[in-house]
Amino acid sequence: MKLSGQAKHSDEVSIISASVEIKGDLNTTGNIRIDGFISGNINSTKDIIFGKTAEIKGEIKGNNITVAGKIKGKIISKGKLILESTGILNGDIEAQIFVINEGASFNGLSKMELANEDKSNSESVNISAR
Repeated sequence: MKLSGQAKHSDEVSIISASVEIKGDLNTTGNIRIDGFISGNINSTKDIIFGKTAEIKGEIKGNNITVAGKIKGKIISKGKLILESTGILNGDIEAQIFVINEGASFNGLSKMELANEDKSNSESVNISAR
């Protein structure tokens, strides 16, 4: 029996707070919010949110990814990648949808493909935005 207001397992979010520092890879099958420092690769089959205080050095793979902090490394998003106005991204990206909000900083190459697109028709674009 499911109680009213009880979160579904798939809606749960793991949180890594600003006071946490991780050196090594992080793998999860759930949603995650990161506000701390990670030096290592991050892999999630679900969504990832990087808060304003997040500092990441490593490759990131996930479904929908939102960046409000500082990232140095490649990001591979199976869905939408959002770079918030406070976000700083130094590294290449692969995503189906890429949103850069005013004030964000992105230095790297972007590669955008539709989920069912023929891989031979993909294009890479070099973008530098501030």
